Amino acid sequence: MSNGTSLTKNFLFLSGLLVLLVSANIELFAQGTNRPPVARTTYTYSSTNGGFNIDFPSKPLVQTIEKETSFGKNPITTCVLQTGFADYSVTFLDFPTLMTDKYDLNVRFDMMRDSQAKRLSARVTRDEEWLFGTYYGRINVFESDTVTMSVRSLIVGPRLFVLLVTTKGRLSAQSESLRKSNQDRIDKFFNSFTITHVAEPQQSVVELPADFQTSLQGRDFSSGFFDIKLVIPENWILLSQEKSDFILDLGKDQLKRKDPQLAEHTTNQNARVVATFAKTDPEKGISESYLMVLAEKAPYPNFLASAVARTYSQLYVDKADTITVPVTTTEIGGIEFAWLETIKSDSKLYSRLYIANRKGISFEVLLMYKDPADLRAMLSSLQSLTFLSKQKQQ
Repeated sequence: MSNGTSLTKNFLFLSGLLVLLVSANIELFAQGTNRPPVARTTYTYSSTNGGFNIDFPSKPLVQTIEKETSFGKNPITTCVLQTGFADYSVTFLDFPTLMTDKYDLNVRFDMMRDSQAKRLSARVTRDEEWLFGTYYGRINVFESDTVTMSVRSLIVGPRLFVLLVTTKGRLSAQSESLRKSNQDRIDKFFNSFTITHVAEPQQSVVELPADFQTSLQGRDFSSGFFDIKLVIPENWILLSQEKSDFILDLGKDQLKRKDPQLAEHTTNQNARVVATFAKTDPEKGISESYLMVLAEKAPYPNFLASAVARTYSQLYVDKADTITVPVTTTEIGGIEFAWLETIKSDSKLYSRLYIANRKGISFEVLLMYKDPADLRAMLSSLQSLTFLSKQKQQ
């Protein structure tokens, strides 16, 4: 039977408009030990580091390992016990900031659910919100042909807890007495969980500024906030902020039909157009090439750009689009960018998205084109990007 750490696999993504990298599956404990059944006595496990108590049938195995995540190396602790009747585990890890955005959390919980169902080849028989006092979480139950996995996922301040009980057989198809016996084990474990201490976040979310302090002199574009300079393609124009916002609003309007929750989540506090350059003024004609500088708020300031790009490719690339260049990294102006390219199947419009961590905000450059000559012009412009300060984070 599996332990609970695999459920954290997809929670370690940036989400909303930004998303975060996978931590590895940790299948560490009690593999193939064939332990005999143990008596259902109670062992109260108290975790000082985790700030919780929970009752296992007997003493669990505990191990903490460091894994690469979207914000660097991060310790992940698992407490696990295998018995002849059920497996029990608690996994916890800390994010850098308070995790309070409900949309962001739901995206993560959904990814955990879908990943676990796929991994087990199981169907989801229960999926609902869970409030543990004032703390937000998710209840899931998965049934495969051989096991039932009951899960409680919970965010307490910056800390994620995943509680898991795996029982043998399909719970919903068992006899009344067998199902009741298994459910009693599950409920006893979950109901014994208590929080003894709430962790303090180590960092704060960086808000988008009111003004990016942009200017254009000749072909030289600059942003005082991001401390950058960029030479725009020759004979291209800078659209007014009103026109840039109109393009963004059109996108939101289309998004409402496909993902209304994401559209509602996309506000000026979360995502903003810093500047839009076009080969042709869209007010006067058709422009098939755009160079856009964007900024998005991140859940924590020490995110990795590669994590954002990977999650974007998994969650937010339209199903009708094709990824022509998978996520890769490059250095521009001495700063690491992650990027990918897609093409729309109907219009044959290409999009290249470049992402970097700049002052704890997702700094993005979007190139949209059909003509390869326009791409060459935009890439030349992108290579002119200069960061006057190389500091990436606050």
